[in-house]
Order: sequence, then structure tokens, then C-alpha cells
Amino acid sequence: MLLGSVNGRHGGHAPGPVATPMPDRLSTEDVSALPAPIPLDHVTTPEEIAGTVEWLCSASAASAASAASVTGTTVDADGGMWIG
Repeated sequence: MLLGSVNGRHGGHAPGPVATPMPDRLSTEDVSALPAPIPLDHVTTPEEIAGTVEWLCSASAASAASAASVTGTTVDADGGMWIG
């Protein structure tokens, strides 16, 4: 990517199930089963998603030694759930 040569970074975000009104279309049984395949046994909140995106966009993430090389990747904020 050309962005790296000008100190630009890019990243994606891939959340798993999120606690929003969207699951309201599902049956009560299906909503209750959502956390079952998630190793952390927790449906992600919109605030947690926002926090991850905020970190990806932050100056501290861009300059922190632990994240200075993070670019061109997708952060999975899905509680460890993997569908494949």
C-alpha cells in the first residue's frame, strides 16, 4: 500500500453479534442463544465497538510502540467467535 510510505494507516473492524435493536427480529430463543458460540460468553455492546474504532483512529495507537505497525489489517471484536 502506498499509504505506508506517507505514514498513512488503514484498518478494518469486524464485529461479531452486537447488542442493538437488529436482533429484535429474531425469536426469543435465538436471541438467548447468541452468546453460546462466543468464547467470552458476551454479546458486544455498541460502546465496545466504538472503543475499538476509536483506538484504531487514535493518535496514541499510531504512536504507541505496541501498535505502531498496525496497518492493513482487520480487528475482530467478536469475543473470540469464529465462523468458518
